[in-house]
Amino acid sequence: MRQELFDGLHVWWLPIGLLIAVFSAWWSSRRGQHTKWSGVPKSLPRSWRQRTRWVPRLLGWLALLLLLFGLAGPRGVREHREVTGQGLAITLCVDRSGSMLALDLADSVVRRSRLDVVKDVVDRFVRGDTTMAGRRGDLLSIVQFGT
Repeated sequence: MRQELFDGLHVWWLPIGLLIAVFSAWWSSRRGQHTKWSGVPKSLPRSWRQRTRWVPRLLGWLALLLLLFGLAGPRGVREHREVTGQGLAITLCVDRSGSMLALDLADSVVRRSRLDVVKDVVDRFVRGDTTMAGRRGDLLSIVQFGT
């Protein structure tokens, strides 16, 4: 079963939004022209306020666009499929206390913390490697505890 992005319930908000945008642009263009000073040199430095005066207008248009999109009622496109098979629900409990940072485990030449070793073992357990098959099809959760 497949849903469309807009199911037709509130799509009429999009043309209304387009009309609002056109009207707003027309209305803002009706404002009077500011006085242009021809005697001010263009080489004068511009302040941060002058350089960013377009930001509020852009944010307003973006807010209007997002509001109209939300009012139109988009739906996520999902495909429903049923997967049959067997699997296990496994919870991994990981100690994250300060004692896990001790560098008391050696891996050939490099000393490693207990937490780094746990990360590697969990990665090999979940994804699999030459000695473990991995946990494809199983439900996995992780619980962390420590001080």
